[in-house]
Amino acid sequence: MSSWWLWVLVWASGPVRAEIADDHVVGRAQGPLAPIQITAGRVRAYAAGREGRAPQALVQDLIDFELLAQQAQVAGLATAPEAVDAERSALVRVYLGKTFAHTWRAETVPDALVRQSYEKNRSFFTHPELRDGVHILVAHKAGDSPKRPAAPELDAVARDLAGQIHADLVASPPADREAFLARAERFRTATEAAGLVLMPQSLGRFARKGAFAEAFTDEAFKLGKGDISPPFPTQFGWHVVLVDDVVPAKDEPLSAVEASIRERVTPDVRRLELSKLVMGLKARHAVLVNPEPLEHLARRRGVAPEAAAPAGRPASP
Repeated sequence: MSSWWLWVLVWASGPVRAEIADDHVVGRAQGPLAPIQITAGRVRAYAAGREGRAPQALVQDLIDFELLAQQAQVAGLATAPEAVDAERSALVRVYLGKTFAHTWRAETVPDALVRQSYEKNRSFFTHPELRDGVHILVAHKAGDSPKRPAAPELDAVARDLAGQIHADLVASPPADREAFLARAERFRTATEAAGLVLMPQSLGRFARKGAFAEAFTDEAFKLGKGDISPPFPTQFGWHVVLVDDVVPAKDEPLSAVEASIRERVTPDVRRLELSKLVMGLKARHAVLVNPEPLEHLARRRGVAPEAAAPAGRPASP
């Protein structure tokens, strides 16, 4: 089963060297139904394959799992057909599948969260026509910024070098944007010898009005997909541009994309709510971890004893 909650159901075994007795209790909780005790021996077994995890984090994982297993019994799932003659890991799986996941479905995601996601990603749903591409810039560098050469003679050299690059690209068109950018290396020596700089750069997606100079986007928006521009100047230097994608304008209201947003955010909502569930169980059921033997285990394993488990991901034994 590949459902999102299966990461809480992995069992492991194997020793971790330490002198602490296997029956030494290193963590405990009251539990919804019965007291929970986590022994050093169980931590050793669970630690196998988790060498980067601190013992305190491993104990928290085990307590989280036991709390969820008892909570599944509280929810009346101990007699569910799927859990008969199964390990408690199966019981937790049934609980998360039947009770928890059923509660947090795409259709139950709060409307406010859906709208928040839409607003945060509005540029994906609503945007003008865009271009995506790369360019090669021939420029004079003043400080950290490229500039078009001020001296007419040097500006003419930059224009001619850009023209040579353009002619080479047209004569032997590059296979893709990476090949376009790599072609600049053929002209680097000549460019540097003239006291200029050569700058092959990825542009990403851009609109006619936005981050780039108007003189640049005016020329770029004359190009279709796959077109290579002749050299043209801006205040930054001389450009040769490849447009490798034209993205049509889009204007999708929330009502048109609400269903897809709900599907995308549901896994995140479930992870957050599972974290809240586990934290609530721990707050109600008197979780206590004995740090002294765990620090000994940590030193033997070479990890930081205070490292915590990632929020919302209680890996189980």
